[in-house]
Amino acid sequence: MWIWFRSACKFSGYAETYYAYDFNQPVNHDRPGFLYNHNRHNEFNTNLAFLKAAYFAKGIRANLALMTGTYANAWTLTRGIMAENSPYYESGAKLTFAPNDQCDGGVRYRNRTKSLRPV
Repeated sequence: MWIWFRSACKFSGYAETYYAYDFNQPVNHDRPGFLYNHNRHNEFNTNLAFLKAAYFAKGIRANLALMTGTYANAWTLTRGIMAENSPYYESGAKLTFAPNDQCDGGVRYRNRTKSLRPV
């Protein structure tokens, strides 16, 4: 992970690459559908990478991250039954205020979905 500071902005990133070889040698280079990590055969690839921008100033905080990779593009991503009550995808905004050092509050807006589909 790398970080670059400039005034109230902080930029960071992460990258995870891999090489996988499947002895079954699938013709289309796709490994079995239940593998959403490291799912491409006989090629170097990016499993997960993101760039993040964070802004911190008096009274204002914001974060924005863009993600890519074979893990991020796994449209058939599934999870165990224990995680079924949580969303697969969540985005939103949060407004926080602190009138003094002992008290703070906030309001959140969330958009969540249980399914991931290409647009």
